[in-house]
Amino acid sequence: MRGLIPIDDVKLAEAVRHVQAEFRWLKRRWTELAAGTTLTSDPEIQKALLWLHVESMSQLDGPSGLDKLYEEIATTGRRFSQRGFPFAAIVNSFHFYEQACFESLKRAAGDNPDKFGETLNVIDAVIHNVFGVIATSYFEEISRRLEEKSKELERTNADLTRMADEMRWKNLQLQELLSTDSLTGVYNHRYFYERLEEEFYRAKRYQHHLSCLLLDIDGFKNYNDLYGHRVGDYVLEETAILLRGDVRTSDVVARYGGDEFGIILPSTEKAHARLLAERLRHTLANHNFQHEQIPDQTRISFSTGVVNYPEDVTEFRQLVPMADRALLQAKRLGKNKVCGLRKAVFSFAPKPELGQVRSVCLVGDFNGWNPGANSMEQQDGRWSAELLLPEGPVKYKFVLNGAQWITDPDAAHSSRDGLGSWNSIIYVGDVTPSAHPTENVTTPTPAAPQPDAEKESGS
Repeated sequence: MRGLIPIDDVKLAEAVRHVQAEFRWLKRRWTELAAGTTLTSDPEIQKALLWLHVESMSQLDGPSGLDKLYEEIATTGRRFSQRGFPFAAIVNSFHFYEQACFESLKRAAGDNPDKFGETLNVIDAVIHNVFGVIATSYFEEISRRLEEKSKELERTNADLTRMADEMRWKNLQLQELLSTDSLTGVYNHRYFYERLEEEFYRAKRYQHHLSCLLLDIDGFKNYNDLYGHRVGDYVLEETAILLRGDVRTSDVVARYGGDEFGIILPSTEKAHARLLAERLRHTLANHNFQHEQIPDQTRISFSTGVVNYPEDVTEFRQLVPMADRALLQAKRLGKNKVCGLRKAVFSFAPKPELGQVRSVCLVGDFNGWNPGANSMEQQDGRWSAELLLPEGPVKYKFVLNGAQWITDPDAAHSSRDGLGSWNSIIYVGDVTPSAHPTENVTTPTPAAPQPDAEKESGS
């Protein structure tokens, strides 16, 4: 190697620092790529990448001064690979390749100075080629894993969607079971109240009408007593079918309790609700309930109470009680009737012989004859009160100063009260509710119970 100028220590030290920096970069990049991956757990990938590592170095054909570097790196790499050297340990073996590079630089600096720069370039190429092979394999593996995860996620999402659909369907079924009467198939008492409240506040918000009907089978207990509960169940089922078949799909039919049914009529004025109630009464009264234990041509009648928002009531809590009050009035008037509500005005001018009148209360069959239920107001010497009452005759009296019960001296009608006195009567509405024809209606009268019948009735 005569005639060549040896590389001084400063230049060699600079080259060594350059190589050290390159290897630090390779180690850092490899550590970043390998973090959090499962590549190092696959033996085939370990072995394949190690061989790529070795081949990338040994295939770089350089000056004869680098032969020892290639040979040492290739030999060591093959030895590691043959022993199944784990891929994760590649980063730990970089120090060996780094030392081999240093030795090659020293030889080049001393023996072949004109090849020193080429040797340094080859080392740089080897380092970057190794990283390129590792990074390419890493990203290919990551892409494959991501594709597998994506497909797995699609399958999971499909399963979750199917499970969510099944859950919604089961929830709908459960909701239907919770809101349906098991005997008749119409809605039950709980759902009736929930839906009635919902429809009330919707009507109030949008200023619509809302009507409610309460229907009761006349003499239903007698059917149970005479023919047994199986016949009673049949009558309830048949009634539910008839009611559902004669209302709109937007209307709600429910079994309110026992032999009572409730019907919610959204966006329905009072007059139309009453027409529907009359049509239902006619349909039910003329229906032939056919059962092997019921005599032929048996007809069953129904009494109905009608209430409307806002014509009759203005609060939700008033709907059912007022409809029930109208229903009871229909029962009192002879059954097989439809009864609504009307406003009635009561007026009373005390005569001087009654003395000083400090308070006047209105009592009657509409408030259970409770003296504290309805107080009258005084104006210009007269006491008055306006009440919403069921249509038909209403019995009443005045209670003066909380103690003296008197009849209305201006009442046009009265009746005996059974206590040696009289009740005043006012007819609420334009006319007295007319009795509907009852020739087709059969209300069975229980015979004297036999021992077996008693046992069956009590079961």
